[in-house]
Amino acid sequence: MYTYSIMQLKSDHFEERCEDIIDQYKRGVSTCPLFSMQLVPEGNPVWDKVSPLVEIFKKYRDALEPHGVKTGVLIQASLGHGYEIVPNPYQTMINFTDGESNRCVCPEDKEFIKHFSEVIRQVALARPSAIMLDDDFRLMMRPGRGCACPLHMAKFNKLSGTDMTREELYDYVRSHPDDDPLTMTFINIQRDSLINLAKELRDVIDSVDPTIQGINCTSGDECDSVIYTNPIFCGKGNPTIVRVPNGTYSPLSAKEFSNIMRRACVCSSKLKKHGIDIVLAETDTVPFNRYAKNARYLHAHYTASVLDGLMGAKHWLTRLSAYEPESGREFRNILAEHSKFYDSLSELAKEIKWVGANS
Repeated sequence: MYTYSIMQLKSDHFEERCEDIIDQYKRGVSTCPLFSMQLVPEGNPVWDKVSPLVEIFKKYRDALEPHGVKTGVLIQASLGHGYEIVPNPYQTMINFTDGESNRCVCPEDKEFIKHFSEVIRQVALARPSAIMLDDDFRLMMRPGRGCACPLHMAKFNKLSGTDMTREELYDYVRSHPDDDPLTMTFINIQRDSLINLAKELRDVIDSVDPTIQGINCTSGDECDSVIYTNPIFCGKGNPTIVRVPNGTYSPLSAKEFSNIMRRACVCSSKLKKHGIDIVLAETDTVPFNRYAKNARYLHAHYTASVLDGLMGAKHWLTRLSAYEPESGREFRNILAEHSKFYDSLSELAKEIKWVGANS
């Protein structure tokens, strides 16, 4: 089982945080902590976010290594999740749907690629065992349905031999199937932006340490982009690993539970058909305390995911906005209590033969 626990990268309460991570490892809650780094570029000139974070990460790495605990990094923000940021000098994504900026960075911008490659190089030099890209590493799986910035529109018109505006292209794509030549050109350009960036980042990681495991997260049932980016980003000789979007944030009732299972089943099936080796569950407890999700719900969520053939999880059991260990204690206890159960269930799940119309 591959179980990653998202942890806060802070210097305060250092010894207590280390004890917690070691305890998670010993009790089978987590096989590897992933320390969260918010690295979407901000400011002009762009702020150096990564250097101070890397120095703190090294302290945790060195403290945990003697206990057999490998440490990794979650790039929690690379292109951006769409929240307000201090403007940077790079091209922002422009929503394909309405022409508005979504405050995220466009991966087609060569200057951004140069900047972020250096950021990832610094992360790799800190010797993490794994680097996970969060699900903001996407284009078409956003409310804006893709990027129609000047860079993308110029590329589309050059390749297709047209002179279409965003509005004309959006109307065309909406009224034509995915296998239409112009629609396919649009889709491929969006896809290639992410593939090219994933390749640049992996090349940088390989120049430091090719054994570092690359992991991707996906958003949306289609799981389109990670099918192409993860086989590149994971690294040669490493398994392909993707976290599916079957999270449930502050569930109002058990009525939402069937959708957790549906998303796990639909996405993992598509990923496995495209050769992804390891599929992880999204067992986040947003906003990371027991007001959001009780421990029994987490246990049921993870159990259902393993039953669907998922081989682990990205567990987010820790409140990052403040040091509040009690808020995640019961999450840890219930996962520890059932750690052997999850292992056994994952072996049994390999032999399950699902039946039904869509089996």
